[in-house]
Amino acid sequence: MRVFGILQGRRDTVKDWDERQLVARLLPRSADASPYVVPDWGRVHRELDRKGVTLMLLWQEYAAEHPHGRTWRYTQFCEHYKAFAGRLKRSMRQHRRAGG
Repeated sequence: MRVFGILQGRRDTVKDWDERQLVARLLPRSADASPYVVPDWGRVHRELDRKGVTLMLLWQEYAAEHPHGRTWRYTQFCEHYKAFAGRLKRSMRQHRRAGG
């Protein structure tokens, strides 16, 4: 029914459309049309190592820094951080001096 409402029952017009026109009418705007402000995930990750710092606190700072930009709500902020943290290399570097 949603498709019928968008196209307003104009089947004769729709059959002449190319794929680009159909996609533009049927699918919502892309993420590029209304981007969110993306935080510096490296900084967020480093800040979490500090005592007393939580994702909630970092999200509040993120939202306050961008009052007029599109920011993620807390749940999406956490999901995007979790995806970032999952891509980090988990190897432990061991620094050794030569001859020691």
